Amino acid sequence: MIRPAQKLYNHLRISLLFCRHYLKSRRLEGLAEVDPDRLVGIISSVEPIRSTLLQDDTLIQKTDHGAGSLLTTIETPVSAIARSAVSPRYKCQILYRIAASIAPRRILELGSSLGISTLYLSHLDSCEQLTTIEGDPAIHAIASRQNHDSRISWQQMTFDKGIAIAEEAGAVYDLIYIDGHHDGAATLDYIERCQRLLSATGMIIIDDIYWSADMLDAWRRLSMDESYVECTDYFFFGVLSRSRTRSGAPVASIRPFSLI
Repeated sequence: MIRPAQKLYNHLRISLLFCRHYLKSRRLEGLAEVDPDRLVGIISSVEPIRSTLLQDDTLIQKTDHGAGSLLTTIETPVSAIARSAVSPRYKCQILYRIAASIAPRRILELGSSLGISTLYLSHLDSCEQLTTIEGDPAIHAIASRQNHDSRISWQQMTFDKGIAIAEEAGAVYDLIYIDGHHDGAATLDYIERCQRLLSATGMIIIDDIYWSADMLDAWRRLSMDESYVECTDYFFFGVLSRSRTRSGAPVASIRPFSLI
């Protein structure tokens, strides 16, 4: 639910912020390279699934548990969700390459949506276990049908419940990807709790840090956390890492398209 003080940025504002980010940031240095042929193969495997979802006009009862929603259930076509609530191809490529830099074996994703980013992460050679959580029952049902890889555990529950279960089980993850409930206060709370689930050399990736003034403020506070070796602003993602993945300063702004 949107808190009264939260103001979402419109497209013009986000475009201006991106231009500012681009001018002050630098090209990528030091992140591990990804085999182009390998990436082409992943795109060829995942993107046809996206295309099918974009053409699916089946109506579902959608309930959004995150920021931007009043927690009401509305009837909407799957294609509309695929257009508006799924990371585009270029972001998935950037996400894949950032994740590949630490070769994570155990991954936790908070926010499956329709499962496209989940599938990109599942193609990491290092991936042994991927737990992905989605709060909306109807969206979860669609996402969990996209792939039957035994390494992927599709879970339907709120982020709070998913984190609590992981804490009780003593789970440890090398990569935690947070893509949902874009609220600054909630994000800070999730990060604080996820720190206890993160391995000694692990990484947390936060989606849409420029979603709102609230989210951007939360990211700026997180980027000053000295418990991380690196804090990197890729505009589309904020990355908190306990191990070194690139050369240069501990806090940096990187031009995201230098990863494609």
